[in-house]
Amino acid sequence: MSVEERRGRILAIDFGTKRIGFALSDELGWSAAPLSVWRRATFEEDLEHVRALVSEHDVAELVVGLPYRMDGSEGTSAARAQVFIEALRGAFADWPLHTPDETLTTFEAEERMRQLGLKPAEAKAQVDAFAALVILEEFLRARGTWVEVEPSAAADRAPDSRRSGRGRRR
Repeated sequence: MSVEERRGRILAIDFGTKRIGFALSDELGWSAAPLSVWRRATFEEDLEHVRALVSEHDVAELVVGLPYRMDGSEGTSAARAQVFIEALRGAFADWPLHTPDETLTTFEAEERMRQLGLKPAEAKAQVDAFAALVILEEFLRARGTWVEVEPSAAADRAPDSRRSGRGRRR
């Protein structure tokens, strides 16, 4: 199937040193929801988890946030994310892969969770998925397909606070 024929959801990824957050769009790119948080394991296990999500959710595009510094330069976090992005490019050569700036997405995610009334323990467990949601929403807005949803509707779609997958604890 060519890239032009590929239709499906968009998977957003918030890549971190300890956890990876995921968010998923609907099939039309009109809305998005936090999906899950994966506790990092080995590099290959992390990639395998992404492969499983892509297959399970009929993903057609990937969006991976790049954590630039406030001055716009790349630091060590962005360099680590670039290594992961290159591995994703190899694993998903036929998929469009976008790498928008994710500056302040965790801050915005924390603020949203406070507004939704999530308890601190719940918020800590879900912050990476909500950061991926912010990345995805900004991407969809830039594309012109995003449809605003009331915040209470987003709370109904919050990810399960249990860890997805079987990554090892570090």
